[in-house]
Amino acid sequence: MKNSFLCLALTLFASTDVFSRQLSKLELNLSADTYFVARDQFSYFILAQTFEVQYNQDATPRTHPSLGLRYFITDRLSLKSGLRYYDFGHKSDRFQINLTPPAIQSSHRYKAHFLSIPIGADFRFINRKFFSYVGASMLMDIYFGETSDEPEFESIDGLDWRTINASAFANLGLGYQFSETFSFSIEPYATIPLHDYMIEEDFFSVRDIKPFRLGLQAGLNYRFQ
Repeated sequence: MKNSFLCLALTLFASTDVFSRQLSKLELNLSADTYFVARDQFSYFILAQTFEVQYNQDATPRTHPSLGLRYFITDRLSLKSGLRYYDFGHKSDRFQINLTPPAIQSSHRYKAHFLSIPIGADFRFINRKFFSYVGASMLMDIYFGETSDEPEFESIDGLDWRTINASAFANLGLGYQFSETFSFSIEPYATIPLHDYMIEEDFFSVRDIKPFRLGLQAGLNYRFQ
C-alpha cells in the first residue's frame, strides 16, 4: 500500500514537473495591430452594357487588437499562432455609361470582415535585453460577414467572398525584455494573398481582389513561469 502511494506521488510530481517545464516555454502576446490595404486590385464590371461599377479600396489605416501565442522550442526558435481580426473596405461608384459624359447614379461603401489565424515560426537573431527576430507564417483568413452604408444591403451587387482564404505573412520584430516574464515588442509586417478572395461570376468582368496588407503590431508579451 505504501509503495503504491509512493509510486502515485512520484508520478504526480513528475507530471507536474513536465507540465511546468512545458508551460514555461509559452509566451502570450496582446498587441495593437495597425495596418492598411496597400494594393488596389478591384476594378469594375459591366451590367447589360449600360452600367459600369468601379471599386476603389479604402487605404485608411485601421487598428484592432490581436492575440498571439508562442512556444519556444529553443531560446531563439519559437512556433507561433494566435487570432487577429481585420477588415478592409471599398467604395463603389455606379456609372450610367450610355450618357455623355457618364453619370454617377449611386455610391456606396462596403466593409468585409475576417478572422485571421497564423501558423508559423520566429527566430531571434539577437537574444539579449534588447532582442530582434524575423518570422514567417501562413494565414488562414476566415470571412464572416460584410457591412455597408446601403440601406437594403446585398453583398457587393451579388459577388460572393470565399469563406476560407490563405495569405503568406512575413515580419521583422524588435523588443525589450523588462523581466523574465514581461517584454515589449514592435513588429512591422506584410501579408501577400495567395489567391483571389472573391468567387468569380461568369457574367462579371472583375479584376482580382487580393488584399495585400502592410502593418505594424506593437504590444506586451507575457512568458509563463
